[in-house]
Amino acid sequence: KETVGEKALRALQTDLGKLLEDPALADVTFAVGGQRISAHRIILAARSEHFKARFEWEQGEVAIGEEVSAGAFRVLMRYL
Repeated sequence: KETVGEKALRALQTDLGKLLEDPALADVTFAVGGQRISAHRIILAARSEHFKARFEWEQGEVAIGEEVSAGAFRVLMRYL
């Protein structure tokens, strides 16, 4: 049986996934492999020291190196 905490965690994961799919309130765009991927700075900064540091000095669209595919970047966004 699923505990209350497990239900809450699953609901949070679902809600964060919805944010990733809906760029309406996104405040950062990544240019990756010729595609634009929208995300939320506050979530990425909380989950990743790398993104937190980048956002301290980078504004607007953030370019991601050519060695990263758009598909791989989307997987990373879902993980974070």
